[in-house]
Amino acid sequence: MIWRPNPGPQTTFLKSRANEVVYGGAAGGGKSAALFMLPLYWVNNPNYRGLYLRRQAKYLGDAIDKTNRIYPELGAKLALSPRIRWVFPSGAELWMNHCEHESDVANYDSFEFAEVLFDELTHFTETQYRGIRARLRGTDRSLPYWSRAGTNPGNIGHEWVFARFARWLDPSHEDHAEPGELRWFVGDEPSSKGAPLALSRTFIPARIEDNPHISDAYRAQLNDLSPLRRAQLLHGDWLRKPARKDYWDRDRVQIREGLPLASDVVARVRAWDFGATSDGDWTVGARLALLSSGLVVVEDVVRFRGDPSVVRARFASVSAGDAELDARCIQTIPQDPGQAGVDQVASYQREFPHLTIRPRRPSKDKVTRFGPVSSRALAGNLAIVRAGWNDTLHNELESFPEDNYDDQADALSDAYAELSGVGPPREPSRGADDVTESDRWGNAAGRGW
Repeated sequence: MIWRPNPGPQTTFLKSRANEVVYGGAAGGGKSAALFMLPLYWVNNPNYRGLYLRRQAKYLGDAIDKTNRIYPELGAKLALSPRIRWVFPSGAELWMNHCEHESDVANYDSFEFAEVLFDELTHFTETQYRGIRARLRGTDRSLPYWSRAGTNPGNIGHEWVFARFARWLDPSHEDHAEPGELRWFVGDEPSSKGAPLALSRTFIPARIEDNPHISDAYRAQLNDLSPLRRAQLLHGDWLRKPARKDYWDRDRVQIREGLPLASDVVARVRAWDFGATSDGDWTVGARLALLSSGLVVVEDVVRFRGDPSVVRARFASVSAGDAELDARCIQTIPQDPGQAGVDQVASYQREFPHLTIRPRRPSKDKVTRFGPVSSRALAGNLAIVRAGWNDTLHNELESFPEDNYDDQADALSDAYAELSGVGPPREPSRGADDVTESDRWGNAAGRGW
């Protein structure tokens, strides 16, 4: 026995034969684990091609690590070129990919998939979801041609996911559906089973109580989140929605005039979130300092757009200034999954041997990663140096996660996570971003992760 699902919703999700199923709600219910198991129904069929998707490539590393615990037991090999995919002995394939921008949907235009698995559905836009689902097609009638998704409430896609599955999520809906109950739709219009063009749809709630392997420590960490995120992740509450200043309030952040004294600084970190183009995402570098008093200070934030050559040149100048201020300052850069990500980190380390450059490979969603910074800021235990970039930072973070831009939030999250590992001192309680793998997944064969 390699793996066994937990009884209840996880098993119901795996057994469902609806065309479209979302398994969503509280953290810790085993949603991602169930997604990874679904392809195993079909991997003896050489015509099977599945697609596992995250919104951003940098989150694929965690999925690869977890599937690597199971798939090789079945003879699967991980291929990294021309794309990341698991290849099973029959020739069946599961692609591990991403769809960051709505225009990226076109990258899949010429492909056919028997199954699409969306991890963290609320990270995607509705346009991405509908567009990728249109690639479910093929001629082998033994394959399913369906989509499956796991997700928590919150993030940028909360509203459209809630609207699409309102019959299951809204107790006051006039046509309320029970968990796992199938309903049929033609497009967005309700229909009936067997009607022309009608497709079935259902929603299965996830609760932390459904997973007997979740530790009390993990529950305690979820309980330490902001009230909104605690309701969403601990209780799976879809009716609680983000509002302005739920994660950041400039009025609660301390303001400092000038940098802290060198004698007060325990460690400094600048975390980078790289944008890829001159007209797309922003590149952000945020420098944080940990003081001997335990206070964390946001000392500097740079934010600009540019192609990779511009990004590298700006990294060189900014990091040189950091080193002049404090030779101990750590630079962290994102490491995307696959060999290309490893090569990029290595190239920076070779070009800047005088710097301490550490890769970070995020494995959690943006809101969870931002949780520890948010909790500290809302408690008044974070300071910011008065500067011209303050308003831009405040405006983005006060709208997080609903705003279109979250690059500064990502940079602050990574810098704080790096500082948290420097210690001492550090905060007495762990945030959700400090949850260990054993807390989440367990490591015994036969568990429902």
